[in-house]
Amino acid sequence: MTLKTNIVAEELGTYYQDVTIFNDCGGILSTHPTWEDFERVFKVLSSEVNELHAAIITKDMVELVDGVGDVTYVAFGLIAMLERAGFDVVEMLKRVAGNNYKKIFQTQEEALGLYVELESAKPQLAPYKISETIVDNETFFVVLDKNGKICKPINHVAPD
Repeated sequence: MTLKTNIVAEELGTYYQDVTIFNDCGGILSTHPTWEDFERVFKVLSSEVNELHAAIITKDMVELVDGVGDVTYVAFGLIAMLERAGFDVVEMLKRVAGNNYKKIFQTQEEALGLYVELESAKPQLAPYKISETIVDNETFFVVLDKNGKICKPINHVAPD
């Protein structure tokens, strides 16, 4: 599946470098991050997500934009930490993306098959909904749970 990229995607590499420099200058990134380092950054991320949620509840667009930027900044910091810990984060993201594409179907029948399986296997997440989207003149189908999350196939295997 190949979709058009946009300027935002092209600029994220520069943004990631800025985040890494900021975290280095602030003493946030260590050469060998510890679990305590990850816990500290997780607390910051949780705080930023809570602020983002508050902006959504109050319908404050300025704070929403600020919150999305802050959450992204902290998430990129976590990615940099994983990189410093020796993980190939590009490969990790490729595997996650590839795995996520398994949740997208090209026919309504495939989506309906998952819908039926989920209704019996995971009734706690019902009601389910099949959503149809057209991107670059191609039609795609996904199954959403009651929270709007795109569902995985029942036989889904997480990436290594």
